[in-house]
Amino acid sequence: MPRETVYRQYTAQGPLVTVRAVQSAKGPGQMIQDPDAAEAIYAFQTEDGIWWGPHDALPPGQYVTAALPFSPDPRTQNRFAGQVLRVRIGQREDVSPHAAQVQLADGKAWRARVTNELINLLFEDGQTPTRRAMRDLYYATAGNPRVDSGFQAVVNRAADAMADATDDEALFVAVREVLNAAPDDRNLGGAAAPALRRLKAVVDEYERWSRVGRTS
Repeated sequence: MPRETVYRQYTAQGPLVTVRAVQSAKGPGQMIQDPDAAEAIYAFQTEDGIWWGPHDALPPGQYVTAALPFSPDPRTQNRFAGQVLRVRIGQREDVSPHAAQVQLADGKAWRARVTNELINLLFEDGQTPTRRAMRDLYYATAGNPRVDSGFQAVVNRAADAMADATDDEALFVAVREVLNAAPDDRNLGGAAAPALRRLKAVVDEYERWSRVGRTS
């Protein structure tokens, strides 16, 4: 536990509560084993059956599913408002300070943190997941001997263009250049192949996101 927590328990002259990496009696998933991770909602499914966010990031057994009745402030004209979202909760590193109350399969209410990526998809401009996926591809291809130098040059140009992009169209012109030049991901080694697949997925996701009409 954080030393501040232990110190507060010690100065209160109460019992020191410790944590083991076992099934949580309070949380819906596993106790945190990665010190940089936290249990958070990282993907959601809308009522039309479409998943948003990296719903396949964790294998079965490492996430739980819950229901989230999504009722944001009506003044936001949110495109997902009024739906009961099916969400997945698991250990993630990119966790925002925001939380949402969900209903677990056993009917219990649980308040879960939400990743920054989902906050962006739910409330912002939809760009952040694409920027993150593009950044990950850049790092995964840099210095990778199994990445063709021509494709690496395209990725480098796109990364520079992305840094200067101020609107959706400028960003996606750079990203589409990468996807058009991309080899079969089976020819990429290391982290480059999954990074390329993730970039393709978030671009498809963003294009769906941009077509979803805002409610009145």
